[in-house]
Amino acid sequence: MMKEQMAHSTATEELVWITVYREGRSVDRLVAHPDSKPVRMAEGMQFTDSFGIHPALTERHYRTPLSLEATVMTDSTNIVLVYGKGQVILNWDRREDLLHVRHPVTGQAFNMPGLGSVPAGRWHQVEWVIAEDVMRFLVNGEERFALPGNYRGLQGPIGIRTGWRANLRVGMLAVKEHRPADFVSAADNGAAKSRTFTLPGYRPAPHEHSLWACLLGAMHYYNRYIDESDWMGVSGLAFFPPRSVFDKDDENLRLLQAQARLLGIDIQPAETDHAADLLAEGVPLFAGFKGKRPYMAVTGCEGRSLIFECPERGGLAFYPDEQLQEGEAPRIYSVRQVEGTDRRHQMEAAFRLAAKAGEDNAHAYRKWLEAISDTADDPSRHAGIASEWRKAREQAVLYLHRSMEQAGPSLTELIKEGSRLYQTIAAALGEAERWFLDGASSRPSDPDWQTKAADSISRAASLESSVSEIMRRLSEELGHQTMLEGLRYHGMSCMSPFNTYRGIVNYYGIACSDAWLQGITGRPLLFAMHERINVHDFCIPLPERRLVELFGNIGLDIGGVEGCARGEAYRSLLREAWDAARKAIDEGWACFGRAVDFPGGEYSIIRGYDRDGYYTSSWHGPSERAIPWTMYGSGQCPCEPCTARRVNFQDEGPVRTVCRCDECQRNQQRGAILSPQEEGEVRLYWARPKPAPSDRTAVREALQLAVEFADPAGKWAQPGMVTGPDAFDVLIRALEKGQYDGWYLGLHANAWRELRHSGWRFLIEAKERLNDPALDAAFDAAIGYAAKLNEAFGQLNEMFPWMQPFGPIPDVERRYAAADLMRGAKQAEIGAVQAYRRLVELL
Repeated sequence: MMKEQMAHSTATEELVWITVYREGRSVDRLVAHPDSKPVRMAEGMQFTDSFGIHPALTERHYRTPLSLEATVMTDSTNIVLVYGKGQVILNWDRREDLLHVRHPVTGQAFNMPGLGSVPAGRWHQVEWVIAEDVMRFLVNGEERFALPGNYRGLQGPIGIRTGWRANLRVGMLAVKEHRPADFVSAADNGAAKSRTFTLPGYRPAPHEHSLWACLLGAMHYYNRYIDESDWMGVSGLAFFPPRSVFDKDDENLRLLQAQARLLGIDIQPAETDHAADLLAEGVPLFAGFKGKRPYMAVTGCEGRSLIFECPERGGLAFYPDEQLQEGEAPRIYSVRQVEGTDRRHQMEAAFRLAAKAGEDNAHAYRKWLEAISDTADDPSRHAGIASEWRKAREQAVLYLHRSMEQAGPSLTELIKEGSRLYQTIAAALGEAERWFLDGASSRPSDPDWQTKAADSISRAASLESSVSEIMRRLSEELGHQTMLEGLRYHGMSCMSPFNTYRGIVNYYGIACSDAWLQGITGRPLLFAMHERINVHDFCIPLPERRLVELFGNIGLDIGGVEGCARGEAYRSLLREAWDAARKAIDEGWACFGRAVDFPGGEYSIIRGYDRDGYYTSSWHGPSERAIPWTMYGSGQCPCEPCTARRVNFQDEGPVRTVCRCDECQRNQQRGAILSPQEEGEVRLYWARPKPAPSDRTAVREALQLAVEFADPAGKWAQPGMVTGPDAFDVLIRALEKGQYDGWYLGLHANAWRELRHSGWRFLIEAKERLNDPALDAAFDAAIGYAAKLNEAFGQLNEMFPWMQPFGPIPDVERRYAAADLMRGAKQAEIGAVQAYRRLVELL
């Protein structure tokens, strides 16, 4: 018992932590993760992390609403606060000026350029306030981000972390929980009808139009963030005449209901008698009226009476028996979340509606011009119509601007022309509005205001038919997109080819272990060093074509377009790859390639195409925009941080240790690729199912490659690359002479650890699959050597985990210990190659 208590006491003492305060009182501890190399300091504590997976966490869980305040300092990048699914990142390593926020409930990302950086080497006070209906983030007392939403009911620990091997200091953390509002749940449904309650988190959002106020409020309740221009564009209301969504016209509301499903929102009529039940289930409601009242959010009930609220009037209790006037009975609508479509399909639907709006607009303009000729008509009424029509067209302009990036280069000019026409229409309607207001005044400045207003309207009408034709062409062009559903980059390997292969075999439903999938390529059995030492692992000239061919032994027929050329030959190669990829995807075949998203040797899946180029799936998720086919192989990841980094590459500052291979050195001098090039390399492949060869063949071919590759003068020898046991001499010499940059050693050791572990597991599985007693002795020998290599490289990775600091490794003792470790690994490699050769002979 005493030993257990001592052990527990020692473990407790080894923890590195700081006190968490509430209003000056100690209430909790923020405990650093043991793997983050934490140290106590006079100011608090310091820790580091490579992948951002070891946050310091509070021991207690905290509920919203809450506010937390911390003092933090980084030596470089990545100050990260964590709560629920949310996080806030300052000095993000992917782009330091970008404030990166993830929603605590949904994990949805928000990026704010220019708001994410703080000076390194200084203390900063950060505050994250998560109320029930809004969250705010402040740095040194200055608000940098605020977002309305429904944050009620969250519970969990609070964390602080870093990444990219930054050193983060945390001086203080204070947390305060606040009192939540009352809420009725579905379990209280029976009691709900007999008492007053509200639906917390649901309020109409501030807006000049009551319908949008209700819908935006419902979106905030669901933590959905749909721009008003998206609502107006996808529903078609930005393109049709203002026949009166805002005057509660049923026809327009039906159009909104139908199109809202594209955005993932279902708007349905609801029985007034069931309103209390729906509220108790947590479903937001809104109401329309036949009278002159605006749309109102139904935010609660009192008994069987409903509580209505609108932004113009604030809260308004409504008692149907006492206050409703004749014919003023509310029409109740529920708002629920459903699965929507992607932005491209939303755009196609929106532009199709815009094209159909031409006839409606022409008819509405004619009726309007006829009404204007009636001198007895109130000009202020026409000013209101012009204002609504103008605002709709301004929303059309905003929607087209937001669509431009998504649509791709081939549609850019068409979208620009549509935007220009809508801007001109809005300007003409604005002129008409001003003339009507002038006519409504007691002393009009121009007696001919009526004619001039009509002229402005006629100009707008003449442009509507032209813009409708442009919208028709856009909708047709957007329809030309082909995607392979279910094909995506997948896996936890640190090596992109293996995650690409895993995505492909999952797409085809081929069942296999990761060890078998990786092992049949032969890659886990190969060892090589670049003579310049400090290069990316994918810059070593491995026999990639052969590795891809061996991947086909999983049960795939691999085809491809490969080559390196310049001038017209290079452009011809790009066209050949483009034609081949489209044909393969049309057949339903998975495609993949090298350097599509990222420069160098990273692999990506190609999951579809449109008229402009390829849609990919890679480390950064599925691309939302096409990578132009003319820039294949140039590393054009379309995600926001990568795009910004390419465009602003001159602001990135110097890379601390540039890869020493010739290609990376050239890339560093040239800068980011922003336009099609005159020379380059293309590697694009496709895979279609075929019967897999026997396991015996797959194992033999993988081992054959390992034997051939280990021969320094063999068929796979390349300038600058040293292979097999000889490569260990290069590694050992680099360690002893201090030639290794720490960052690259950590990178290599991490990959070697995974490869050697997979190679060991592959040989074990191969022995089990073949189940041939005549091979047992040879397999046992190979497995024994592979186990030694697995252990040695596992220890090397522990000594130099990813990621290490850039620059020389100052710890001489650790370098020499690693060199001794690798001497033993070299002997195991010699034995392994001999065992592989014996197995190939037997197989």
